[in-house]
Amino acid sequence: MRRITLLPVCLFAMTAMIVMAAPSQETVAVKQVNLRFVIWGQPVIVDSVKESIAEFEKQNPNISVELLHVPHKYFQKLDAYIVSKTMPDIMRFVFTRVARYAKAGVLADLKPLMPPGFADDFLEPLLTAATIKGKLYASPWHTDTIGLFYNKEYLDRAGISPPKSVDEAWTWEEFMDVAGKAQQASNVKYGVVVDQKTHFITSVIFQSGASFFSKDFKRNNINSADGIRAIKFIADLHKSGLAATDAFTGITSANELFKTGSAVFDVTGSWLFRHFDKTITDFTWDVTYLFRGKQGAVPFGGGPLAIAEQSRMKPEAWKFVEFMTNKKGVAKIARDINFLPVRKSVAATIKYPQFGDKMKIFADMLPWIRERYATEIAHPAYSETLTITKEIIGLAVIGELTPEQAAKRLGGEIDKILKKYQ
Repeated sequence: MRRITLLPVCLFAMTAMIVMAAPSQETVAVKQVNLRFVIWGQPVIVDSVKESIAEFEKQNPNISVELLHVPHKYFQKLDAYIVSKTMPDIMRFVFTRVARYAKAGVLADLKPLMPPGFADDFLEPLLTAATIKGKLYASPWHTDTIGLFYNKEYLDRAGISPPKSVDEAWTWEEFMDVAGKAQQASNVKYGVVVDQKTHFITSVIFQSGASFFSKDFKRNNINSADGIRAIKFIADLHKSGLAATDAFTGITSANELFKTGSAVFDVTGSWLFRHFDKTITDFTWDVTYLFRGKQGAVPFGGGPLAIAEQSRMKPEAWKFVEFMTNKKGVAKIARDINFLPVRKSVAATIKYPQFGDKMKIFADMLPWIRERYATEIAHPAYSETLTITKEIIGLAVIGELTPEQAAKRLGGEIDKILKKYQ
């Protein structure tokens, strides 16, 4: 009898122990997840990101985000992460490199992670640049472009007024005339210096009506009348003495020449507003629209956010990317750094705490972003093409090649690069 009565008691006790030992749903829900997020950037960007991480962690107490800051040689470090198979979960990226890393299988497709409609508000060219064969490999976070910074005293002395609207932006010929007159009126060393060489070259090429690749991506589109005209404009600016060749070749700093009053104009971006405001004390500076050729055209820079394909925490990584690239996140980084918003609704309503009138100049040039430019960025040959383009056009700038020779050589090199991807 005792054996018979003890059995139910034992079963009850064992059941109770199992129930007590089983993890509750509440315990599983608060499992800690640690993400790693790698960026480059100036201290003001790092500070802004740290504020965003703190807010995200407050809203998501089970997710922590470790910030990895790589101030120099960022993509070399990223390649080292890839080789060692220690990729951070989330990466700040550039649009011009998305295609290359996506093709290598490094980046995760974000479309399966995105809720419906999340991407509808992004500027279309930015989505085009981050989309490869129907897969979206990066979520736009911020963007930027270039303009013409100028020394107001030099223009005033020459009796020159900057354009009042984007439709009145100077043509190439008008700009060379204006820069020359201001240079002579103040006996200043240079009419213009080019800080952002890649953006400058790209702008001029697309302003001319040319592009790097044919529409079918089987051959170059630079060895053409428009391409030669673009290279000639760049070379003429420098050979005439208007532009600083040493700044173009990297021997001297374009921004330092501008800050010390050695140049009338500086081709650079809005992220330098705060720096110029703090460091330029001897004259008043301002900004106007970039010049135009056959058409207005500007490139876009900026940093989308990508998730590593090898990340084991993609849902949590996406939660952070979603937080950073939703309307509130996009507005914060734009306001903090004087970047342009990547969402149309934010661009229409954003209020900058500083330099709002100057930011409008850059915002007015957003329609100058050409869809063809975005399409070419999304090709894996683009990054390598930019490198050889700067090298060969540099030879035209210093007079070692004529514009015709430079266009022919560059076209041949681009054809070789394209063959790798056919």
